[in-house]
Parts: sequence; C-alpha cells; structure tokens
Amino acid sequence: MAASAFVDFNLDGYPDIVMVGVSGINPMVPAAFFYVNNKMGGFTLTPNSITPVYQACMDTGDYNGDSYPDILVCGANSASDTTGQCSIYLNNKNLTFTNINAGLEG
Repeated sequence: MAASAFVDFNLDGYPDIVMVGVSGINPMVPAAFFYVNNKMGGFTLTPNSITPVYQACMDTGDYNGDSYPDILVCGANSASDTTGQCSIYLNNKNLTFTNINAGLEG
C-alpha cells in the first residue's frame, strides 16, 4: 500500500509530488520519494528526510500556520507491525522537512 499527493510545497505555483509506502522497485522495502516540479513538464527526485513506512497513509496541511504545506505520514514500522506510527514533517521552506517527533501512534 502506498500514498501520494500533488502539493505545491515551495509555493512557486507548480505542484510537487510526495509518495510513501512500498516501492515498486522492491515491494518488501518501504520507500519515501519527494519530486520537485521542474516547471518544464517534469519532476526532479529530491533527497528527503521522510521515514519510509509500510501500509502508508498520508495527508498534507499547514500545521504551523506559515502558509507552507507540512506532511503527516502514518504507517507500520515493519511488514508484520500492527501498531504503527504517525509523524508530522514540518516544511522548512527550502524543499526539506523536519520530523517534529509528535509522538503520535497510528
């Protein structure tokens, strides 16, 4: 299971893409991908600090009221985990995100 969103994370008027969940490359390994819109009809894979999870669900919103979208990611730590975790990633306004360690169970 995977989750994705088209959101303008850097407020440049072009939607970017974030994806979390199991990778199509290796379905036994979770992955997190962040693609920045290159404004020429394509996207550039960008390093990110989002912790990959199994059975992912995700949402975006402006958690801290600064107009930049933040990311909520929930999922399991392993393929057999039934408890899960949820993390809030604060948008640093430079195409990077910081896990605020909210301590949410998912």
